[in-house]
Amino acid sequence: MAEFLLELYSEEIPPELQINSRKELKESLEKSLKEESLNFKSISSYSSPTRLTILIKDIPKKIKVKAKDIKGPKVGVLEDILNNFMRAHNVNKKDVFERENEKGKFYFIRTKSKEIQVKDLLIKVVLNSIASLNWRKSMKWSDTNLIWGRPLRSILAVFNKKLLPFNYGHLKSNDFIIIEQ
Repeated sequence: MAEFLLELYSEEIPPELQINSRKELKESLEKSLKEESLNFKSISSYSSPTRLTILIKDIPKKIKVKAKDIKGPKVGVLEDILNNFMRAHNVNKKDVFERENEKGKFYFIRTKSKEIQVKDLLIKVVLNSIASLNWRKSMKWSDTNLIWGRPLRSILAVFNKKLLPFNYGHLKSNDFIIIEQ
């Protein structure tokens, strides 16, 4: 089992916004991890005037994703629509089957079960959670395209004692803490 530490370092955040953002970030991450069927022991959130921090304990390094059926277009649609569905899911005609439900007869495909690295899943979940933070006032800071509540200076992201590499706006995640005097 591993741990994940995320720290968003920015310019000073007013106390009320700190508390709201800390709670919102924690709830968003928790919800997303549960939707992805990623189990963990605990998730904690912390904040200071310049930092929002999340610590998730006991996350597996790999998870097995079960096979599932994906519903496609209705039987009888144009061949192009069915081809686009197959192309989007990278399958062949032999992988498509028909099934009837309460709304009619549809094409389906079955995904294969596979084992995936949790770090790849974490990157997706973290980026979505950071982007979904709802600031009372957001703006574009300096000459970057990043829109956020306060100028974001650094992102610390460590999973299993190693850097979890990703980009968010103009920033690259890192594995060191910035301390100002």
